[in-house]
Amino acid sequence: MLKITSNAAVVADQVENIKKQIEYKLKAMVVSFANQVVSQAITYTPIGDETQYPALYQRRLEQYNLQPIRGFAKGSWRFSKTDSKAVQEFYTTAAGDYAKAEFATDIHSGYSLGDSFYILNTGPYIRYVQGYVVAGGVVAATLKDIRSIYQYGFKQAFDSA
Repeated sequence: MLKITSNAAVVADQVENIKKQIEYKLKAMVVSFANQVVSQAITYTPIGDETQYPALYQRRLEQYNLQPIRGFAKGSWRFSKTDSKAVQEFYTTAAGDYAKAEFATDIHSGYSLGDSFYILNTGPYIRYVQGYVVAGGVVAATLKDIRSIYQYGFKQAFDSA
């Protein structure tokens, strides 16, 4: 007769540890993918030029109380768990870098595995930028890149987490 024994508490702990590790890696994959998407959206969003278009920047200040400094549209991309209309204000040529850093921090701390979330740009004139300034639009260009981002290697992101 063959007798097999096991310590159920040890097995249960091992299963729980494996579950936590898989959840951590799956979250890391989603966060990595979203960071790449927002990075592309920021890349395709124009920086602007307050010296070339001073009247437009002055109107922006008067209508929306936004500083007459380039970078706002690029710096307005953000993470949200809701379809919030809150506006994020980053300016200057570094606005995109600030937005990327803020996005990375917010998604890392605000996203839980299985949550839905939004990648938003709620600047009041983003539709103008989306529809007319960038050939085909910021969203169209970004969506085109999502396929390659999607194929970049979720397994690699999972394994490296």
